[in-house]
Amino acid sequence: MKGKVMIIEDKHSDIFEIPLKELGITTKVCDSFSQFKRSFAICDPDVIVLDLILKDGENGIDILKYIDETKSIDPEVIVVSGEASRSEIAEVMRFSPYGFYDKTDYNEDKFVMEVKNALKVRDQKKKIIELEKNILSLRMENKNVMPFIGESKAIRKIREQVEGIRNNDTDIFLVGRTGTGKEIVANNIHYLSNRFSEALVKINCSAIPESLLEKELFGSEKGAFTGSDKLYKGYFETAGNGTIFIDEIQTLDKNIQSKLLRVIENKEFYRVGQTLPIKLSARIIFGTNVEPEKLVAEGIMREDFFYRLDSCLRIDLPPVREREDDILILLDYFIKQENSECTTGIKLDYDLGIIRQELLSYLWNGNVREIRNFSKRLVINSNNRTITNNEILDLLLHKNKTNCTCSSKKVDEVNFMNDLFNIQVFREAVEEFEKMYLAHRLKVNNNNKLQTAQEMQYDRTALYKKLKKLDMENFF
Repeated sequence: MKGKVMIIEDKHSDIFEIPLKELGITTKVCDSFSQFKRSFAICDPDVIVLDLILKDGENGIDILKYIDETKSIDPEVIVVSGEASRSEIAEVMRFSPYGFYDKTDYNEDKFVMEVKNALKVRDQKKKIIELEKNILSLRMENKNVMPFIGESKAIRKIREQVEGIRNNDTDIFLVGRTGTGKEIVANNIHYLSNRFSEALVKINCSAIPESLLEKELFGSEKGAFTGSDKLYKGYFETAGNGTIFIDEIQTLDKNIQSKLLRVIENKEFYRVGQTLPIKLSARIIFGTNVEPEKLVAEGIMREDFFYRLDSCLRIDLPPVREREDDILILLDYFIKQENSECTTGIKLDYDLGIIRQELLSYLWNGNVREIRNFSKRLVINSNNRTITNNEILDLLLHKNKTNCTCSSKKVDEVNFMNDLFNIQVFREAVEEFEKMYLAHRLKVNNNNKLQTAQEMQYDRTALYKKLKKLDMENFF
């Protein structure tokens, strides 16, 4: 029989070792705690036979504590003793050993059977661990699972958080500016979790008119409102046992917020026009690109909704400028990725380390998404079929020139109007005016979007959409 057994016994180890060796089981005998620690890494046992009372006053319970605290050690433990007190036995049971064997009633056949069964259990656990690794590896190959690119402290923390919560059913709250990777995190949490074979439903709240949002989220009964001639299943229902990602919650009105609050707390929802609740089976991931504390201060988010969201597992995604160590890694990754998808094939002859300062001095307000789009544009526009440092810097310079510079502190209104009149394409002129106008109105109201929308007599949701379209969400 295959397997490795370590026997920690200082007096009568032969009665345990000999019958196991006869079965072809590899054994290793230790007579002390210190010898066990030296031998364990070499032996890597499947089963440990542990005597409670060792020489020089050593106690097997200390070894049990060491095994419990050392996560890399995970053998099945059979505790043997002929002199243990009730309190010692109770202490042993706290560590959930595979078995407890009384030496005063020693029976070789029973002992051997106990070890054989422990070896089988250990073998089954090894197979399960290997299977879980294979499943995780397959999930990682899923096209929906994107890696977290970077080695900064912030990105390592996010990796650890995702690994720790992926199989936890608690709802999640993602906070990060546009382009920081909220959707990537949501994808990874879902596809690396036990729910990976179920649906992942994604909702961009800013893309759905307020009048339709309740129906889209919760569904509606037949006849619930004019034109409702059949039952309609909303996103919560179609998500089933999967995951529902509700992004841009900063655009939700307070009525919808209160209904979502009840969903989070009671794990049930009502279709529009329904009186009986439907049990929620999906896990919810919420996302916002605005600091929720700011939304509460501006009166956009209900306080009770904020506090309930904040009690979820919150993950804050930092902007790229707070991940300087990752900017070069991200750019290199996306250039190579875009080039691999390019059918014409472009030679890569750059050294980002040489132009590091120039790359870091650029703000990258669009975060990871902007770096990705920059890389795509670089590959597409490469005329000489070679990407060099000069090409990267030329595109960076072009972006700097064309970026919105409409802060009222920096822009002379007269010069701006002259520049505006010189724009020949009507659509571009309108867009430039909108940027200037909105930047000014937001500045007057200290970036309070709700107050700005009210003063402008403009729908708040529409304002968020407009700011996103103009790439001004994170302008201030």
